Amino acid sequence: RGFLLLGGLDQRIAKQVYKQDPLPIVGVSNMEPPFLSRMNVPRAPQGILISGGVALILSYAFHLDIPALALFSPAEKDSTDRKSALRLAKKISDFFSLNLDFEGVEEEILLSRVAKEQRKEMAKDMKKQQEERLSDLFT
Repeated sequence: RGFLLLGGLDQRIAKQVYKQDPLPIVGVSNMEPPFLSRMNVPRAPQGILISGGVALILSYAFHLDIPALALFSPAEKDSTDRKSALRLAKKISDFFSLNLDFEGVEEEILLSRVAKEQRKEMAKDMKKQQEERLSDLFT
């Protein structure tokens, strides 16, 4: 019995603390650190503010003497970071020996990244063409 909470940690903050790549999934717990070490997750860095629903549930669980663990994967701010969410899902799957298949999600993430890169390249090409047209007006 217990709570497992999941969330994202602004990767800009994580990069200030951790120099490794990929940035680690970190956690906080309302119980002693062994709860984190069993999942092979480092404690979240000092100074990280836990707020909102995660803080509320951690506090509530503490008062009821129910173990609670919150895991945070470094993520891009202000976006749905599916790659970060996938890392959390894999961590949970491994810990609980769920043997889940993430191939479809991994493929979607890859296709999304390729499409994003193509859109960037197209925007860059369009900007270049506009600049060339503008310069043609003045020659």
